[in-house]
Amino acid sequence: MTLHDAAMLKFSQWWKRTVRGGWAMAAGAALHGASPERYRVKETWSRWIWGLIVPVLTFGLIWPTSGLSLLLLLGYPAQMAKVYRYRRKFNDPPTHAWLYACFCVLGKFPEMLGQAKYWLTRWRGQQATLIEYKAPTALRSP
Repeated sequence: MTLHDAAMLKFSQWWKRTVRGGWAMAAGAALHGASPERYRVKETWSRWIWGLIVPVLTFGLIWPTSGLSLLLLLGYPAQMAKVYRYRRKFNDPPTHAWLYACFCVLGKFPEMLGQAKYWLTRWRGQQATLIEYKAPTALRSP
């Protein structure tokens, strides 16, 4: 199963899987976030801040700040550098550490979308549906 899950060959598969992860993060925080450990609350807020609030503020304030709000975008490379340094502590090769860092930061956008889908579905009182990120493989006969 691990090989099947990891065998994503398209960016769209990664994106959909990350949206699905955002949904799961929101569901976990909704279910257990009020507990003393505050399960997934910090991670949930991080996705809303970096996946929605910072971009909206940045581009919404370009005119009033004469473009200075674009400096907020420097938070993304700073986050990448932080994740990179963290991964290097575990002796990840530099290329792998940078790739991991880039996708961790980029993943905040689809994770925020997954959370938005979760809350919108819950608010509407709708039944949740599975977020498929890979086409089902045909069953093989023995």
